[in-house]
Amino acid sequence: MGRERLYIIGNGFDLHHGVGSSYAAFGAYLKQVDRRLARTIDRYFPVDGAFWSNFEAGLADFDSDGATDDASMFLDDKGYSDFQFELQQIAEQLSDGLPARFGDWIRSLAIPARATVGRPLRVDPAARFLSFNYTPTLETVYSVPRAQILHIHGSAEDPDAKLILRHGWERSDEEFLSHGTDGPDDGWRVRDGLSHLDEFLSATLKPTAEIIAREQDFFGDLAGVREVLIMEHGLHSVDAPYIDAVISGVDKGAARWTISVYDDLPERQAAFGAFGIDPRLVRYLPLSEM
Repeated sequence: MGRERLYIIGNGFDLHHGVGSSYAAFGAYLKQVDRRLARTIDRYFPVDGAFWSNFEAGLADFDSDGATDDASMFLDDKGYSDFQFELQQIAEQLSDGLPARFGDWIRSLAIPARATVGRPLRVDPAARFLSFNYTPTLETVYSVPRAQILHIHGSAEDPDAKLILRHGWERSDEEFLSHGTDGPDDGWRVRDGLSHLDEFLSATLKPTAEIIAREQDFFGDLAGVREVLIMEHGLHSVDAPYIDAVISGVDKGAARWTISVYDDLPERQAAFGAFGIDPRLVRYLPLSEM
């Protein structure tokens, strides 16, 4: 079927092949290599089981009040610029240090050879692929040519690539932390400190519209696609614009969709149903049967 078939690949695809790519594994890695950054995450994010299972979306749940309270002890005259410095340090750890550590971790993951994969899948190497994974699993296990894969958030194979690890919360002007702090009674240190946190939240906003526009050679060339297979993608709201872009590119009345499920059929039906595809064109199957 070749170019008439499009695969959308999520992190569960890597996990199926024994790649230790869960965000929980990344959290454990951080505790080993950068305890300071790990403590910052534990302190300013609601870290629990759900946090690591939806890590990128969780980046929007930054506890700015907690960070501001912690830095407020330096607001007296003796700590003239320490308030801003403390908030700047937190912001830089998360906006610069976190992606750097993530890139180091992703590039350290071992990808198995095809012969060692216990449950290889039926994957058409002549198809097109939209991969939300950073790893070269498709290339290594299924010999898919690199030119047929769009690694939408960057590829670990490129040592210079800045991998995209970001949330999807686009704030209004009123939601900026420094909004409303420019009056005559507000200290410049407060305004300056809060602006560092604003910069972190802005810097870690996933620029989906910009990415889609940049990749129009891919999204604008989907009219011939007749089958879309979504393998182990979470269908989280942070990535919904990409799915919408695929839907806009294919023949919506003709393309058939297959969505992988894993004991979560009602949840998957609800998540994908929100995209408005005719249910008669959609089927839900275990990954091994796709």
